[in-house]
Order: sequence, then structure tokens, then C-alpha cells
Amino acid sequence: MSIIYELKVGTPVEISYLNAMHERVSLKVGYIGSVSSEFMLFDLTRNKKSLHEIKMLRPGLALELKSIVSDATLTSINFQSELLMLTTVQVPVLVVTFPKDINQKRLRCEPRLKIELMVKLTLESSQSEHLAMVTDMSKSGVHCEYHPTDQELAEADSDSLNALIDETVKIEFPPDEENPEAIVIRGKVKNIRGRDKLSVGIQFDSKDIGQIQMLYVLLVMREHGL
Repeated sequence: MSIIYELKVGTPVEISYLNAMHERVSLKVGYIGSVSSEFMLFDLTRNKKSLHEIKMLRPGLALELKSIVSDATLTSINFQSELLMLTTVQVPVLVVTFPKDINQKRLRCEPRLKIELMVKLTLESSQSEHLAMVTDMSKSGVHCEYHPTDQELAEADSDSLNALIDETVKIEFPPDEENPEAIVIRGKVKNIRGRDKLSVGIQFDSKDIGQIQMLYVLLVMREHGL
């Protein structure tokens, strides 16, 4: 069975084409589904192009499409299709031909993703909050860095740092264009070191696996420009 059938409803897809000026234009759309392996439908409501620009799309236009299928393998696909029609009744929907050939590539063999993302880190026992920088992430946890408060610095020694091992924490990832709401994931401190700046390894709570997988996939897609 073709890997195209692994696309899920709502999956972000990038569609690009050459306009009348031979300039490449890209649209962010959402996958709706396919019909009888003959054509595919995409929701245009998530893109930021004007309605005038959307109406410039004409049947017969050659399109290039790319996306990511399968949260588990993070496999990217890209293929070419032809625009069949555009409807703007109720919601703008693109209808394109079903692809004949599909290129696929697994984006990431290593489970750890190098990123730079500011988050809010809350220590549960003291309810102290810190602005922290996440520097890498996997599906099992993150590594982050933050500057302790003056009081924490005054109390900092190897014993007090060791006391934070297995401390329950809450990590709040900020909203963005793809996620209008903040993503909150819980975890436990597994290692910690430093003084003026603390380096902390956190293991995610497996109960938040759905949130973790969604965030991980979105970060990989962002890294690859999807």
C-alpha cells in the first residue's frame, strides 16, 4: 500500500508552484483526504495568502507537495500533482490529482533533536518558576539550562542540587502559529549540574505521550521547513 495513505486528516502540507512571474509561491494547507485514489483534497483556511492570491490558482497548474507521515518514523514525502479545481464555497478547498510517484525519506535516525526553545519550567514542590532554554529533546525527555535565583545560588551546594533529583517539574512550551495554545508536559529531574547556570536533564512523564509526540513531530517539521 502506498505511503500516501498514512497521511492523517489535518496533517500540515506545504504546496508550492510557479506563478505567472515564474516565482515560487508556497501555501500551507491541511490534508482533508483522498477519494478513490483519484484525487486529494486540502483545506486552505490555515494559509496566510489573501483570497485574491488564492483565486489566481487555475486548473492545470503543476504543484509540488511535501509533508511528514507517521509520527513514529518521521518520514517525509514529496510528490507532484496537478490542480484540478479550487472551491471557495464555505471554506476554500484545493482538489489535486492523486500522485503517481512519491519520494520518501526518513528525516531522523537519531532520536535527539537539537533545538533552542525558551520554556517556562516550574518545580512542583516549591512552585518556583524559571525561564529555561531547551537545547535538545527526544521523545523521552529534554535537556535545558536556566539561571537560578539569588536565593537558590546562596543555598546551592552539591547536597541541595542532589535534592532536586527526581523532583517533579512542569514544562510549558509557548504557543506559536502551529499551536495556538501552550503545550504542558510533566517530568522528573534525572540529573543536574552547574552553579551560575544550571544544566538539567528531565525525563518526561509517560502519561503525556500524546503531547510529547505531537510536539516532537512539529519541531522536526519546523527544522526541515515544513
